[in-house]
This record gives sequence, structure tokens and C-alpha cells, in this order.
Amino acid sequence: MNKTIRRLAMPIIGTLLASSVVFASSSPAQAGGCTLWICGEAKNNSPWTIYTTEVLGTGGPHWCDVWNGGGGMTSSWWHTTCEQKPLAPGQSRGGGGVDVDAVTFADRDYVIKIDGTILGWRTRGVWTRIHSDQYVTCFKNSNGDPMCEVS
Repeated sequence: MNKTIRRLAMPIIGTLLASSVVFASSSPAQAGGCTLWICGEAKNNSPWTIYTTEVLGTGGPHWCDVWNGGGGMTSSWWHTTCEQKPLAPGQSRGGGGVDVDAVTFADRDYVIKIDGTILGWRTRGVWTRIHSDQYVTCFKNSNGDPMCEVS
């Protein structure tokens, strides 16, 4: 390669390499599984405390037993690390860069409903995983039972 071509090509190659580094790195909007600030959210409309985790399978001082490890309605048990955080009645967590990964009632069995389908009871302390584009609301249903609805 002659000196003129090399002198012209090197800045272009440097710019392309720098651009590829920018595209390959994750932005804050993608941290924790969020995309464009769409993150898993949980709202506790029940009279009881629920628990959420934002670090499912990526560390944390606790263990979570998730009945739907892949998310969705299919049973796929996953025993994994997590950090369990209480969420008081009337409170919410997630969205805006905070990605809730799963929810549970630690002290009571609960009914789970996903995308309009009631899947039945889950045992206290068993976690329900949600995806980054999902929202879960836990409440007291018309029978007085704890229920979490994922949509």
C-alpha cells in the first residue's frame, strides 16, 4: 500500500473501529434486560407484602425457586440466585431502567394469571418470572385470595 493510500485509509479505519465499539457496548437503557426503557414492572395492589427480584440468575445473596424459568405459561423449574426485595401494599417497582424479573408471595399461596389465562395456584415462596416487556399486578381477587396477573 503506498503512503498516500495508507495516510487516507488509516483515519477511516480508526473511525470504523471506534464506531463498532460504540455499537457493541450496551447502553443504560439495555442494562438488566431492559430495551428502550421498557422494563419488567410490578405493582402491589394487595393488602399483603409481595417480593420482587431484579437480579434473577445473576447473583445475589438469596435463592429463588421459579416455576416458569423461561418466563411465560410453561412450567420449567429453575433454582437460581436472586436478591429478594419486599414490596409493601400500594407500592410499585420497575420500569424506567429498573427491570423486575420475578415476583412471589413469601407467606401465602397465590393464584397466577398470565395473558388472560388463569394457571392455578402457586405455593408460597415459589416465584413467577416475567419478561422485560411485561407488567405484573398482585391483588386480592373477588374470592379474597392473593392473585398476581401478568400482562
